[in-house]
Amino acid sequence: DGVAFALMASEVDFGFLDGCIRSSIASIQLTNENSFPFTSEDAVASDAEFSLNTVLPLVVEAGETVVLELNFAPSSAGDLSGNIVLNGTPCGLSIDIPLSGGSGEIEVAMAPSNAPFGNVLLCDNTPATRNVTITNNGLTQVTINEPVLAEPQLSITPPSAGPGLLQPQGSEKFSFEPTPAPVGGC
Repeated sequence: DGVAFALMASEVDFGFLDGCIRSSIASIQLTNENSFPFTSEDAVASDAEFSLNTVLPLVVEAGETVVLELNFAPSSAGDLSGNIVLNGTPCGLSIDIPLSGGSGEIEVAMAPSNAPFGNVLLCDNTPATRNVTITNNGLTQVTINEPVLAEPQLSITPPSAGPGLLQPQGSEKFSFEPTPAPVGGC
C-alpha cells in the first residue's frame, strides 16, 4: 500500500482581495488515511505571501482529520499561486498544499489637490465653480460614496455623486460651487 493523505479540496483559493483588504485566512481539512501517525515540524511556503498559521509540530494520528489554517498576505497586486509543503515523519513524508489568490491595488488621485474659493460675494455674478477630477489609477474598481460637504453653502455637481463605481484607469469630474446665504444688500 502507498502513503495516503486526503485534502478537503484540491487547492486553497483565497479569492481576490481588493486594495483595502491586505490579508485573508482560509482553512483546509487534512485526513491521515494511513495506519501510522504523521508528524510535521516544518512547513515551507513557495512564496512569502503564503504562510501556515497552524502551530507546529503538527501530529495527525492514523485515521484522524485536522484543520489547517493558512494565511495569504500579498505584498503587491496581481494573481499568485504557490504551495505550502508540510515536511514530516516517518520516512521524510511531505504533503503539498496548492494555494492561489489575487490582490488589487487602490491608487486614487484628486486633481487639483485643493480648490480654494477665497471670498465669494453674494452680489458678484462671476461664477466661482471649482472642478475636481478623481482618477482611479489602481487595478480594482473603487466605490465613491455620497459626499459629505463640510459647508452647507456648497453644492456639488453631479448632485448624485455617489455611490458609484470608478473603474480602473477611469476618472470622474465633480464641480463645486458656493451658494452663500444672503447677508445684506449689495
